[in-house]
Amino acid sequence: MGKKQKRGSKQSIVPHREAFMRMNFLFQASLAVLSANPSHPQLSRFYVHTMKNVGKRLVLRMDPGMKRMLCKGCDSLLVPGVTATHRVRGIYVLTPLPTRWDLQYYPCCSSS
Repeated sequence: MGKKQKRGSKQSIVPHREAFMRMNFLFQASLAVLSANPSHPQLSRFYVHTMKNVGKRLVLRMDPGMKRMLCKGCDSLLVPGVTATHRVRGIYVLTPLPTRWDLQYYPCCSSS
């Protein structure tokens, strides 16, 4: 016989909730530091590196939106206009389905 739960307390049980909260905080702190001082991204990179280590240690998966904003080479946060440039080239109108080429360049670690 188990204990009865209260009717109003249906909480979703998330394993490693504190780790997810810490990763979210580190991501937000990295974004805030980079937007405040874009000329010195070292602290932002440190926060991202720490966030990745927390996720690896507990085998947690990051949100795909967060993954897309991180550089895999140097752990810096990719913010358009600050640490990354995004261009759209080659729109063909003659074909029935227009094709579009996206070109992203990351000057943080000199890769595209």
